[in-house]
Amino acid sequence: MKNISVDLSISIEEMRNHTDLWPWYWLSYGEKYYAFATVSAFPCRESDPYPRPGTELKPHETKDNIWVGENGTEMIIDDWITNIEQQNGDVICRFIALAHWHLLEKDIKKIFQESEESINS
Repeated sequence: MKNISVDLSISIEEMRNHTDLWPWYWLSYGEKYYAFATVSAFPCRESDPYPRPGTELKPHETKDNIWVGENGTEMIIDDWITNIEQQNGDVICRFIALAHWHLLEKDIKKIFQESEESINS
């Protein structure tokens, strides 16, 4: 059996080379908000700061398809990474988003520094 740290290193390298490294967040949606997702997202206005990666986005009260980060920044979903419809889906999606940030934080920050965008941490 392979060493899990070797597999993890390979997986992290694949993420670096084959994804755009937008920050990931989690959210709940659906009629009763019992469905959950991990998503990549960016601010609607380029000048607005990103919410902390791995945190929850909430639906905007009046604007369709707009989400709000913990810092009040209006966000638009770039991509749906995964979704799940079960009772502990929030825990799973939050974990995925936070693990992505934890494992790729340096790479994500580097991309944002190169593009001169801000990201809260």
